[in-house]
Amino acid sequence: MTTWQSQPLLAAVRAGARGYRVTGASRDDIARAVCAVADGQVLLGPDAGPRLLDELAITGGRRADGPVAPAFATADSRSRARQRGRSRIASASPDVSTGRWMCFAIGREDRPLKNLVGRLAQTAAALWILNVWFIRFNKDTGYRGGNASNMKEEFEEYGLSETTMYAVGAAKVSLASLMLVGHAVPRVTRPASIGLAMFMLGAIGMHIKVGDPVKRYLPALSVFSLATISAALNGNRR
Repeated sequence: MTTWQSQPLLAAVRAGARGYRVTGASRDDIARAVCAVADGQVLLGPDAGPRLLDELAITGGRRADGPVAPAFATADSRSRARQRGRSRIASASPDVSTGRWMCFAIGREDRPLKNLVGRLAQTAAALWILNVWFIRFNKDTGYRGGNASNMKEEFEEYGLSETTMYAVGAAKVSLASLMLVGHAVPRVTRPASIGLAMFMLGAIGMHIKVGDPVKRYLPALSVFSLATISAALNGNRR
């Protein structure tokens, strides 16, 4: 519907409608409305609900042949009529299974792909960090900062102490581990991903600081991108 129109909406409710949204409502709003109705709720909105109940109170649930002045109805009778109106709305029997399928199709059709991409990014970023700090720690990877050939020399190139190296390593490994734990406890995935992305942004900054070519910090840039994707696509998981 484009605007509030009492008679078309009243006819729709009599036919079993349990929800109402105006033309131009967003995709998310429509999806929430379909899901709510599929779960048994009645969604008429703050503008339509009270006015529809007033209309039902006036007509007694039937189409009025002519205008009826609301002033002739006492407050008590109008209250009882409103309650009857609520009962008529609630007694409608929509096809719940169809509503639930529409809820999935309209509002959630893209979630499986997003979840898959998010999980892949989450896993790849975490495993990459664990590989760097446990397997390639003392190796010359070709991507070290400056002229370094291992992790300790790389931090020295950046002007950072060995203590800082171990602190950064412990933080990155902890965040990577939390990202893996996030497959079982989804709520930790996003904060861990954001934390790792911030560390990787710092690593990129260090490469730039010592004048490394872009090739040297491609791995850091890759992990930063993966962690960012993980944070973005795993944000709604519980």
